[in-house]
Order: sequence, then C-alpha cells, then structure tokens
Amino acid sequence: MAGAVGPRESWVVLALIVGTVLALAALTYVLWPLITAAEGRATHSPRTPDLSLGQDGSPNPRMPAPSETTADDAVEAEIRRARTQLRVCPVCGPRPEPAARYCSRCGRLLA
Repeated sequence: MAGAVGPRESWVVLALIVGTVLALAALTYVLWPLITAAEGRATHSPRTPDLSLGQDGSPNPRMPAPSETTADDAVEAEIRRARTQLRVCPVCGPRPEPAARYCSRCGRLLA
C-alpha cells in the first residue's frame, strides 16, 4: 500500500500540527497588545482633561498654581550643563564619551 501512513509518520504530522498551533498562540499573545492599541487609537482619541480648571471652567482651588520654574526648565538646564561637559571633535562635533581623548568615530584628538 503506497498511501498507508505508519504510526511514526502520524506522530510527526501530529507534532507539526501541535507546534504550529503553539507558534500561532505565542504570536497572538505577543502581538495582541499592539493590535488592540492600534484599534483603540483608530476609533477614538481621548482628550486629556485640564485638571487646573473645574467643571464650570473656573480655576480649581485644589490644584497648585504653576510656579515660575517648572520641571521642564530644570530638565533643560541639566541638558545644557551636560552639553558643556561634552568633548568636541573638530570634524564630528560633540562626542558622548566625557573622558575620551580621541574621537570614537574618526580618531582625531578631541578639543
């Protein structure tokens, strides 16, 4: 009989089917957050409420008034301070290695 499948071949086929099902399940598990997030973005765009205002539009007394220096100002000051400490290559520009003597891209002496 040329069309007969023996017990060994049936186990191989069963293993391939089970492996394929497990691979599809793992792929679905990994990609599910991306799929649902894309669907959520496409259907609606939630508006972030302004907590500094009450429901009637008046200033919310429970929210502190914004100060002169915000967290963004502090971050910008830290970035400026870090940039002044960077070594500068005359060809490539600022390099991220603060203790380097030579440029990691072109090999020139840093200023």
